[in-house]
Amino acid sequence: MHNPDSVFSLEDNQALILAVGEIITPKIKQRDQFEHLNPAEQTFIYLDVFEAALNTGSLESFFLNSGQFTHEIIGAYSNIKAYKTVRLLEQAMSVFPDKKVPKNKAERLSIIKGLHESTRKHWESLFNQLFESGEPVADLLATYIRKNQEQFMPLSNTQGDV
Repeated sequence: MHNPDSVFSLEDNQALILAVGEIITPKIKQRDQFEHLNPAEQTFIYLDVFEAALNTGSLESFFLNSGQFTHEIIGAYSNIKAYKTVRLLEQAMSVFPDKKVPKNKAERLSIIKGLHESTRKHWESLFNQLFESGEPVADLLATYIRKNQEQFMPLSNTQGDV
């Protein structure tokens, strides 16, 4: 467990982000259950969900497997002021009815299966643009963490499994 003072004094942004992840992870008791986290912790986790999904290699895979969090993820990128990413994600989700990505995986799968090949190519282009945008997401997240550090506190011994 990290001492909060030592965590927030880290100058290296990647080290800070990893340390904050170690603070938040023990607070998550069930997979994909983030409602009990405070808003800053949720922002961090939703960014982590999307960054992990990017490693799957496609927006299609993201929407299928983690798409239930799309709207929260867009809010999280907005919270850290990563507006290029917000715009790209909004473009990607525009193919869903009323620009709303269903929470239900079967509904998302049905919509995704019905997409035209041109939409899949558009998603590929947007996916590439996410990496090519040059947006300093890690730096923006580190700035957000430092501004909201009081919300990133470890569980105390008295806060265990309540």
